[in-house]
Amino acid sequence: MFRNSLNLQLYRELAAHDNCLEFQEVRENGEPILVRIAHKSRHRWTDFYVASNERAREMEVPRLALWRAIEKAKQEGASIYDLGGIDPANNRGVFVFKAGVTRSVVQATPLWLYSRSSVVRDVAASILGRR
Repeated sequence: MFRNSLNLQLYRELAAHDNCLEFQEVRENGEPILVRIAHKSRHRWTDFYVASNERAREMEVPRLALWRAIEKAKQEGASIYDLGGIDPANNRGVFVFKAGVTRSVVQATPLWLYSRSSVVRDVAASILGRR
């Protein structure tokens, strides 16, 4: 089993009638080792939640599961499968995975967050805080 903050059963019950959500769950010996929730629209599917445990990653389950999700999206007419943003500084493993399967890498956070200058970080945060 893997640790995550999403109560999948509760979320599934709340979203059971939402045709815009696609749930994918991979199990080993009855235990979930990967969970994916994607939002579906006519031409685009977007991952908004994916979690897997170490066992799943050892067996390359995330790659196969993503491939299956892309196949299903294509069958339903989608031309874009959006993996979401990438945070290379704080989530290197996800960065490497997503960068390995896409032509178009998008960073999840603005670059100023990683500025070496605390002045730049503080000014940018102050400006955004006034909005």
